[in-house]
Amino acid sequence: GNKSGGYVSGGRCLLGRLYTAGYVCGGRCFLGRLYTAGYVCGGRCFLGRLYTAGYVCGGRCFLGRLYTAGYVCGGRCFLGRLYTAGYVCGGRCFLGRLYTAGYVSG
Repeated sequence: GNKSGGYVSGGRCLLGRLYTAGYVCGGRCFLGRLYTAGYVCGGRCFLGRLYTAGYVCGGRCFLGRLYTAGYVCGGRCFLGRLYTAGYVCGGRCFLGRLYTAGYVSG
């Protein structure tokens, strides 16, 4: 993909950031959307936080799931952590499974 100001699109997880077509993070304007530092999206901006279909960050409830600041789920790498579909990790218990920081078990 293209690189601009330290950001890249069309790739995958790199250096703890998630990059796919139409996604970017780090508080810049990309593809006509506004982004704030520490968040990544490919969808819309809502109440200062960025969301993608089925994903959210910042400790709110979205699409029926509860998330905590800095965490997201959906089977991708985000902010340097690994997630699997329907689960969130970060050293907590969620949906009956035990997780350790950065990884998901079982």
